[in-house]
Amino acid sequence: MKYRYGLIMLALPLVGQAGGYPHGLSDTVIEAKPRTQTEQALQRQRDSGPPEQGELSTQVYVDTQERISETFRRPVPERMADLNTKDE
Repeated sequence: MKYRYGLIMLALPLVGQAGGYPHGLSDTVIEAKPRTQTEQALQRQRDSGPPEQGELSTQVYVDTQERISETFRRPVPERMADLNTKDE
């Protein structure tokens, strides 16, 4: 019984090579999937490197920071309904 298993184990690599396949499994070459438009756009963005300047203009950044700081100056309302009413 052990003799048979030994012969089978020795014969398996030979059987794999019998078809002339390079890896003994198949001669089918797996091709890479075509890249989607999103993947292509992301790769172009990666390849382009960092921007030379910020993506926002200076004035937009300053205006945004002023609006954010203004919200922190106002007190937090007791109820959510108070957010919709303006006493100003």
